[in-house]
Amino acid sequence: MNVSLHHTSLKNLFNVSVIIFLSLLTGILIVYGFGFFIAGLGIFILLCLYLKKVENIFLIWLLVFPLFNVDSLSFLIIDNHPILTFDRIVIGALFLFVLIQVVMGRRRLLPLNKLEIAMILFSLVIIYSVISLSVDKISGARVFIDSFLFPFIIYFLARNLISDEKNFNKFINVIVIVGIYLSFMGIYEFFTGIDIFPFREGIIERSGYSRVNGPYKFDTAFGVNVAICFFIVLYKYITYNKNNGIMNIRRNYYILILGLLIFALFVNYYRGIWLALIVGLLAWIFIRRKGLYKLAFSIIILSIIVISNFETIKSTKLFQERVSNTETLQSRFDKFDLSINLFKKNPIKGIGFNNYRPIGGSQHNTFLGFLSETGIMGVSVLMILIWFLSYYGLRNFRLSRVYLNKEFSLIFLCISITFLVTWMGLNSGFVPSINKLYFAIAGVSYCSPLIERIFKKESDSGKEKEENLI
Repeated sequence: MNVSLHHTSLKNLFNVSVIIFLSLLTGILIVYGFGFFIAGLGIFILLCLYLKKVENIFLIWLLVFPLFNVDSLSFLIIDNHPILTFDRIVIGALFLFVLIQVVMGRRRLLPLNKLEIAMILFSLVIIYSVISLSVDKISGARVFIDSFLFPFIIYFLARNLISDEKNFNKFINVIVIVGIYLSFMGIYEFFTGIDIFPFREGIIERSGYSRVNGPYKFDTAFGVNVAICFFIVLYKYITYNKNNGIMNIRRNYYILILGLLIFALFVNYYRGIWLALIVGLLAWIFIRRKGLYKLAFSIIILSIIVISNFETIKSTKLFQERVSNTETLQSRFDKFDLSINLFKKNPIKGIGFNNYRPIGGSQHNTFLGFLSETGIMGVSVLMILIWFLSYYGLRNFRLSRVYLNKEFSLIFLCISITFLVTWMGLNSGFVPSINKLYFAIAGVSYCSPLIERIFKKESDSGKEKEENLI
């Protein structure tokens, strides 16, 4: 009894000492100007204590990360360079925590695959380019960390944390919610002309149209991420059992969300993103081989309507100043020529990662961006990365005999196609907020334990059959 009381007293004394130490440390850091950092760190610690499960913290991050990508919300900024951002703190802490669990034997990681080896090889090439060739090494390192290193870590976390059906469903629902609030933010900006999260450039106006950007710095990020969310909502819509009356109500609800997302994409006024979404949808229809007759009938009807009203359509402001505007296309062709000429100066290593912007702003083509900045070395590892993303996506789609997983694998393939199509006219492959969302879905799509276990179960039993194909 006395031993127990003594142990309790020591424990209470330790707790009091820790509280006093943390209070003094907090006071010192606030005095020296790190109050915002301490507030953010304190919120994160409270989340860890409240949520407990690292999976839930990851899902909470996924839910709110578009709202915290603003540089001015960083916890520590030195010489105008954000050092401690929301994503870096949360994702870095989650990554470290998972590794600690592995060392302690409380968690097992999935085996390293060829895609992850390609990510490591890609990272080494970019790091070499930053160290050896980048003019502004700090900016180059920051672009690499935010655009590629952390998305790869997010892929790793998604692959190893979304490990059961319950977390998988939560993951999907979180992205649906993100799509909804992004759309509302964009539509609000469209009707009011007020930038919700104002940056230096604000809501960009080109060719007489204001391109909404939602919570993002770049309107490109808004458009591509809304397109990605569109496919996730489409997945939710097609996987509900249409024979259930209650589910029919939910299916109608998802139709409304799809309409909301399409309108948000429309007011983003990016022709390249519109085209990419159409290509992704066509791929979805042709690969599923369902609805082809409906598609053909719709195209015929649409063609008749367009041809019969072409003169009226051609006279609209939207057609003249946005759809048929060739001035922006010519400027992009000029940038393409500049990128190719810069590549010719150093075909093997390029001009250096992140060195193009001081010369020509933006390449408006992700492939040419890598070609001009990292040369054949960078493009080679990039193509290897794309190859394995496609390979594993197709493999899982072909092997799956479980309806939900097969449909989700297909949806991810269509997301990848849409994303890659935007690369042809935009630098979307360099945008951190897009890569983070894309690689989170990639990790869940074909490398999560949920999918792997189902594949193993199928190969062992050989008795699984597809369910209720639509």
